[in-house]
Amino acid sequence: MGKAKELKFTDSKFRGLSLAHDLTPRQRSRVKEVREKAMNDLRAEQQNDTNGGNQENIMFYHLTVLVS
Repeated sequence: MGKAKELKFTDSKFRGLSLAHDLTPRQRSRVKEVREKAMNDLRAEQQNDTNGGNQENIMFYHLTVLVS
């Protein structure tokens, strides 16, 4: 979406262009739930690590969730 901002500075034929989200409201809600759960789990792990838990290297991957 970073390039979308540049559309308003282009030719007049592109100024009326509108962009829409590619997920349905249900899918956006599900992604929000999954992201919130992941962030809560991460916070709990980080809290455990600061309280003397095991230190680990964590690699995050982009998660795409499709809800039918």
